[in-house]
Amino acid sequence: LAWDFPRTYSMYRKQFEEEKAEILGEISDNVRKRFRHLAFTKWNKTYLPVIELSPYDVEPGAVRDQWMDMFKKVKRAGRPPTRLIFWYGMTWEDRGEAYSFVPK
Repeated sequence: LAWDFPRTYSMYRKQFEEEKAEILGEISDNVRKRFRHLAFTKWNKTYLPVIELSPYDVEPGAVRDQWMDMFKKVKRAGRPPTRLIFWYGMTWEDRGEAYSFVPK
């Protein structure tokens, strides 16, 4: 029994793209338009540069999973989602601290 990599990859890629389109389609245009846009967000008493991200702009793992959990909860409650941001200046090694969820 041979494993057909191209066909299997294609099947999983298609499934991923369909799920991604479904999730992003449930997000309002107002929120979606802000993905990958630069902003400044207050941290302590200072405003620092950030970029607002979609859950698909981060690698699969804890941050994306947290976003998905948050999105399911706010969707049920009829509230807008919190924003996923990346703090500029963080290194790859410190990426666990590079992301935050902030209100609008």
